[in-house]
Amino acid sequence: MERQNILEESLAQYRIQYSLADNYEQKVRCLNEVASICLKQNKLTLALMCLVRSLEIKPTQLAILEKAEKLASLYCVDVPQNLAEDKCTVSVIIPTIGRIHELRESIGSIINQTFQDFEIIVINDGGSEQVENVVESFGSDKIRYYRFKERKGLPKARNAGISKARGKYIAYLDDDDIYKQYHLETLVSYLEKNSDIDIAFTNAWYCYGQIVEDKFQVSRKISFKGASGKFDRNLLLNHNCLGPTLCIMHKKIHFVTSGMFNEELTLLEDWDLWLRMAYKCKFHKINKLTGEYRWHLDKMSNMSIIRKREWDFFKDIIRTFYQSFKGKLVFLESLTQQN
Repeated sequence: MERQNILEESLAQYRIQYSLADNYEQKVRCLNEVASICLKQNKLTLALMCLVRSLEIKPTQLAILEKAEKLASLYCVDVPQNLAEDKCTVSVIIPTIGRIHELRESIGSIINQTFQDFEIIVINDGGSEQVENVVESFGSDKIRYYRFKERKGLPKARNAGISKARGKYIAYLDDDDIYKQYHLETLVSYLEKNSDIDIAFTNAWYCYGQIVEDKFQVSRKISFKGASGKFDRNLLLNHNCLGPTLCIMHKKIHFVTSGMFNEELTLLEDWDLWLRMAYKCKFHKINKLTGEYRWHLDKMSNMSIIRKREWDFFKDIIRTFYQSFKGKLVFLESLTQQN
């Protein structure tokens, strides 16, 4: 466990160094170091993404090219062996680590939906035991609760919820965000009427505020509209134009072809999944504000700056990986320059 913690700390340091690097040589060194550590941890996909980005910056690395091509031959997504039988229309997945007051509001925003054929799956990711008390306080048989004894991370928590989901469609809500009362009805209605659409997404308010007397008090909010008009896969390749996960609903069956959330990623794992789904699925945007994505002003501190630097790292490696058709174009350019 101690060795694992040391490796994780090294990974975090190199990711931050990458974002701070003022020349490409430093970035390449950081990427190659991260890939090396990931290989020791058997994080093959993350290592491959780092090497692809490294080769994009500096194509004339023969040893790195050979290593990347070998990893590419092993690349595969984590596909669920079995999905639960459909017994309701929507499963809403809520991962939490114990933000008690926010979680109560989040669950309440689902319970009060105009559309009622849903289940809520709360995954306590090694957090406070008080989460169970919050769940029980609703007295609803629509809520199913599971708890990890130790923290496993957001992708694993979401995957655990998905593996237990009995809904035809999957929706997402973090423990400090909320749905507007008509959110589920808006998405379900569209998907049911348009069977050729696999994934539908709405807009959300970005709300800034803080907890006052056990409730989130909004001090400022702006509307996140993401991509305007029709869904554009090329725009998604550049950045996550779909917005927060709370905006999205999709057919559960697509995990079988596109895979689950990548548990090797600690940030932007949702964008990574949407990019994989974009290869096989048809998306549609509904221009309606149906939720609130909340930012705590008292938490927008130095830790947020560090997170932003790591976010830059993951954005670069994920974008390069999919823009280059999972490395193929980068490999071709590298071979051309070296020969």
